[in-house]
Amino acid sequence: MFSIKGDYYTDSQYYATGGTRLEYNLINLDKFKLGPLAEGAYAVGSEDRINGFPYWLTKDRLYAGGGLLLQIGDNDSAFNLKSDFSIFAEQDEATFQRYEGTLSYRIKNFTAINLNYTYFTIYQLFSNAFQLGIQYNFK
Repeated sequence: MFSIKGDYYTDSQYYATGGTRLEYNLINLDKFKLGPLAEGAYAVGSEDRINGFPYWLTKDRLYAGGGLLLQIGDNDSAFNLKSDFSIFAEQDEATFQRYEGTLSYRIKNFTAINLNYTYFTIYQLFSNAFQLGIQYNFK
């Protein structure tokens, strides 16, 4: 996977990121997948705003790392977990870890409870997120 993202802010600031992610399933069963991943990105911005107010911004940023990808279940299962655990090295910063994933549990034919999470161990440049929701599909 390859991604390019650009942001322009109303106070005339900009931030552009290009990144890539490679995944490979060493174990590839119907409802269980496990394998390594590698990821890297480079970003350039108009100025350094590492205090996070009103948003994170850096002039020059390079990071890369790897980790483990786990999937239990599939889209047709009552229980579905997709998660990855990674460690990254970054230019001018300490190494950091990222834990992210989605958990879904179907409680009825058209209803599911979903949990999404992203957690970084670095203090600056990323935001942690936890989301809990109920999904109902009209069919």
